Amino acid sequence: MAVYLLCVIGTFLVRYLPLNIQYRLAETIGDLLFFLARRVRKNIYANITIVLGRKTDKITIERTVRKVFRNYMKFFLEVFRLPLLSKEDIDKITSAHGREHIEKALKRGKGVIVFSAHLGNWEYAAIVALRPYPTNVVMENLSYRKMFDFFRKIREAKGIRTIPLNRYAGILCEKALERNEIVAYPGERDIQKTGIPVNFFGRVTQIPRGTAFLASLTGAQVLPVYLVRKKDNSFECIIGPPVDLKTSGDREKDLLTNTQIIANVLENIIRRYPDQWCVFQPLWPEDSKIATLPAG
Repeated sequence: MAVYLLCVIGTFLVRYLPLNIQYRLAETIGDLLFFLARRVRKNIYANITIVLGRKTDKITIERTVRKVFRNYMKFFLEVFRLPLLSKEDIDKITSAHGREHIEKALKRGKGVIVFSAHLGNWEYAAIVALRPYPTNVVMENLSYRKMFDFFRKIREAKGIRTIPLNRYAGILCEKALERNEIVAYPGERDIQKTGIPVNFFGRVTQIPRGTAFLASLTGAQVLPVYLVRKKDNSFECIIGPPVDLKTSGDREKDLLTNTQIIANVLENIIRRYPDQWCVFQPLWPEDSKIATLPAG
C-alpha cells in the first residue's frame, strides 16, 4: 500500500520537476534507503558479494550496493515518466543493437522468447527492443492488486500485454508463441519456487524453468535482451543472437542443460553491470553450497 502511494505521488511529481532535479532526488532517496533499509541492504550485500567474489574488499562491495539503491530509484523515476514519453522521446535517450536477431527469429513463425535480468531498466528494454512486434511480458502476480495494475497499465499504454505469473501463464505464453508473438520471461528470480538448480556465479541456486520449457515445447528461439544505463542516464539496449539450446530427445535432460545455458548468459550480463542489477531478495539460499553442478 505504501509503495503504491509513493508511485502515485511520483507520477504526479515528474510532471512538474525539472529532469535534473528528478534524478538528484532519486539518488538522494536511494542513499537514504541504503542507510535505512537494513534488511534489504543485507540481502543486496549478500547477492553482490557472490557476484563480485568473496575476495572483493568490503568498501567495493558497499559502494556497489549503494549504486544499486540509486539505480533502482532511477528505475522507478523512469517508470513514472514513461506515460509522458512519446516514441520519439524514447528514441532520443536509447540506442538498440541487434534488432535483426528478433526479425530473423520471427520469420520462423514460431514466436520468440526473450529473457533478461532485473538490470538497468527492464521496462524500457521491452519497449525499445521489441516494438513494433506484439509482445507479452510475464510479470510477478503481486499480492497488492493496485500495484500490479499500475505496471500493467503503463505497459499496455505502450502496446505491451502483461501475463500474470500464475498457473495459467504457461498456456497464455504458448498461445502467444503460436500467434508468432514475443514472450518476455523472467530470467533469474524463481518467484514460484519451481525452478531448476543451476551453477550461478559458482554457487547453487534455482532460476525459472519457463524459458527453457517453452522453447522445448514450441520450438521458439530464445534471445537475451537487456538495457543498461550510461553515465548520462541514457540507455543502450542489447539484443543478443539466439541462445544455442540443446535438443537430445530427452526432454528432462534438455530442460536441465538448457536452463544452465540460460544461467550462464545471465551470469555474463550481470557480471558486467553488477551495480545495475536490482534484485532485493536473497537469490542464493543461506546454506548455498559451492557449485558442484557443471557450468554448461
